[in-house]
Amino acid sequence: MNILLVEDEERLSSYLERALKVEGFATCVCGSVDEVQALISTSYFEPEVVILDRLLRGVDSLNLIEPLREKFPRLRILILSAITTAEEKAMALDAGADDYMSKPFSSRELLARLKALTRRQLYMEENSCLTLSNVMLEFKTRTVLINGTKVNLTNKEFLLALNFMREPGRVFSKADLFKKVWNQHQDTNSNVVEVTINNLRRKLKESESHLKIMSRRNLGYWLEN
Repeated sequence: MNILLVEDEERLSSYLERALKVEGFATCVCGSVDEVQALISTSYFEPEVVILDRLLRGVDSLNLIEPLREKFPRLRILILSAITTAEEKAMALDAGADDYMSKPFSSRELLARLKALTRRQLYMEENSCLTLSNVMLEFKTRTVLINGTKVNLTNKEFLLALNFMREPGRVFSKADLFKKVWNQHQDTNSNVVEVTINNLRRKLKESESHLKIMSRRNLGYWLEN
């Protein structure tokens, strides 16, 4: 398994790198936001799991989650943080992290969590499709088939469809969708949710999907079959 270790504390980084290599993990180490961004742009290493320090030289690392996931769709993300509050953990998980470990921690626990993330990834690959009515989503390739025909969706349109299809009938507020799809808190001045949903609606209709995205002012959006 390929692991990207993002940690700016050199002693901890060296210790973890040795522990991971002893376990047989191929490991790439980055110590700053700039180094992670360089990896994303050049793709010289393709990680399956990222161990991500919460603050990198004072910079909020949660902003790296979205570009990492866009570049590496199968990625699992484990956050390391000295902040132990429930609110902080919730924020990281809402931003798209898969797991959260508080510092200090034992290498044994870290390795156990990495193996759990790997098992979860294997399960997702074995169960890599979600079908509702005449629409099928393929997680691995992030493609959509409607009546057996491939429909091209942007990454955000796919994530919207995925969230709606996982919980048909559930009402999502605009703030909910900002968190789940854009990994950020709602920008009251932005109409990006409305625009993306309208584009998704149009593509569903043009492809003769049986699924419809419904909405009600001051309430939110939901999926009907």
